[in-house]
Amino acid sequence: MTTQSLSTQPLIDFNKAQMSVVYEAMERYIEKLEGGNKKLFRITLVKVLNEGNEVRLDGMGMRQINQALAQRAKLHYAFDQSSAGKAKWRIVAQLANVMLIKMHKFQQDNSPLNRKEAQTAVTVHASVAN
Repeated sequence: MTTQSLSTQPLIDFNKAQMSVVYEAMERYIEKLEGGNKKLFRITLVKVLNEGNEVRLDGMGMRQINQALAQRAKLHYAFDQSSAGKAKWRIVAQLANVMLIKMHKFQQDNSPLNRKEAQTAVTVHASVAN
């Protein structure tokens, strides 16, 4: 049985400008969090700040980045209706969407329901139940 990595490098194709947007969104978003959510988010933030676009993240880390970017996009949309503000909103919203797509792909690829041994176990259980 092979060991499957439960992390990936979702930011590997982000350039310096895109990473700057990610850093800014995460640093602003953490200010709004409290308790355990803030502690978990801080772990991801520190990893991203230390490792940059080569950081390895799991689904939760990707979800956290997506949430930070989506929140930042909403703020740009709500408070800056200038043409520059709309352009910034589009960029941030697009990055949030990219992260969401990568997270969904990662979860699909790593779902226990998609592994051959998991499907076999479910099939065996179903045949025994009948």
